[in-house]
Amino acid sequence: MNVAAQQKSFISMTDQQKKLLLFLLIGAIVAIPYFFIIQPQMERADFLRSEIRTLEQRRAILEGHRDKMPEYQVALGEMHLMKNEYFAHYPSELPQEATILFIDATEKRLPITMKQIGLSADTLSPVTSANSANAHAAVMEIASNEPLIEGLNGIKNTTALSYECSYENFKRFLKYIEEYKSRIVIPNMSISFNEETGMVSGSLTLIQYAIDGEGRDRVISKDPFMQLGTPNIFVVH
Repeated sequence: MNVAAQQKSFISMTDQQKKLLLFLLIGAIVAIPYFFIIQPQMERADFLRSEIRTLEQRRAILEGHRDKMPEYQVALGEMHLMKNEYFAHYPSELPQEATILFIDATEKRLPITMKQIGLSADTLSPVTSANSANAHAAVMEIASNEPLIEGLNGIKNTTALSYECSYENFKRFLKYIEEYKSRIVIPNMSISFNEETGMVSGSLTLIQYAIDGEGRDRVISKDPFMQLGTPNIFVVH
């Protein structure tokens, strides 16, 4: 169909048909920008308004924390002091040589004789994880970019041994364990008293504890004054 034919066909249309066609053209002109420009922009605006509300709420929370920062700084300082005081009772590890040196020092201090010592491997259990401070993330974000406490592991070591000493030194031994600088527990103990010699003997279990993590210093377990080695292991020098 040529142009002349199209013009003739359009002229032959009724006025009602022309109005309907005009309305359709206007609708298309209006709909195309709405669906492809206006609606996406409106959705984008709704998303931005939601983001703004979220950020405003977060800003209000952070401003509240900022206003309380003097209190937080004091509390953080107190917590660090408490943490250091708590750590002072727990070494960073429990090497077997440190346990041997502890037994050697105990024998010399009381004195007491330790025999048939049975050492065991350490048992490790998580105390805290690196994400433990997530509940206080907003506060920590203001105070610093590092968590208050990094991942910590609790260490427990069990040592079984038998002993012999005088009754007075036995009481001193129990007091010594109770007041020892590091955490030590005696979960079970057997006691036998010899009336003729006045000596106490038996067996016991020592449980030592440590806390590993936060880059704590390693335990120094070398004793320069302890005699190491012997020409004959069956002869006591």
